[in-house]
Amino acid sequence: MTQSLPTYSAGLGFLCEARQVQPCTSQTGLTAALQTRVGRFFFPTLSLPSSLTKTVTKKPASAAHRHKQATAQDRPLEPPVFLASSTRPKLAMFRCGIAYPRCRWIVPLLLLFAIIFDIIAIAATSGWVTDEEGKTHYASMWEQYHGRNDQWESKSLMEFSWAQAVAALMILGLLILIGAFILSCVALCCTLNVTLLPVIGVMLIVVVVLQVIALIIYPVKFNEQIFEGHYYYTWAYGFGWGATLLCIGCAVLFCCLPRYEDELTGLAKTKYLYTSA
Repeated sequence: MTQSLPTYSAGLGFLCEARQVQPCTSQTGLTAALQTRVGRFFFPTLSLPSSLTKTVTKKPASAAHRHKQATAQDRPLEPPVFLASSTRPKLAMFRCGIAYPRCRWIVPLLLLFAIIFDIIAIAATSGWVTDEEGKTHYASMWEQYHGRNDQWESKSLMEFSWAQAVAALMILGLLILIGAFILSCVALCCTLNVTLLPVIGVMLIVVVVLQVIALIIYPVKFNEQIFEGHYYYTWAYGFGWGATLLCIGCAVLFCCLPRYEDELTGLAKTKYLYTSA
């Protein structure tokens, strides 16, 4: 027994993507499937040419099979089932935020850089002041040098009271900065101790005041008493200001961090700065 069945149309293919459809075994079932309304779309009965048909050979069916087939044809066609929005595949989403618990070690690291900058500025044997050409006169925080062609004569600046005050202020600021660094490691890296954060902020403010006074006194007094021409304040003096600026920024952070205790402990919900569509 042979029967010509048309191949699936594009409309029926769309229907099969929305739900799993059993293949139709009769022309009547295929026509009913093609006339099924899907959402707002309606697929009419298609008349396909004989060239697009294929021959299917069937074996004679038993009485039980014919009864089962007739029952299946009389059963009403179920409406198409679509995937809910929650079960549809979602596109990958990119989000960018700040993980406060993982960033607690950054502020002590900044203080460590400030300590290194201060040590460079204090221990440098040159680089605070140099003449315009850099060939006859230069100075550090401790000494000044005159000469030419690798023949230099050094003279201590510690005979001046202002130079002694500059050295004392810079060293005292460095010692307080080291203490603030140790407390910051205890308060942020080991365990979170919010009560120590304002104390560290006050210590850093003291460091800033001491070093700003020292870094202002040095050029003013140097120009008044040792000035011999055009001078430049160079790299070692710049490291002193770099340490001071780092202390200013860290002092502000330590004074503000107690307001973000929940974020530091990870109890607050993460706030994302950017979320892709």
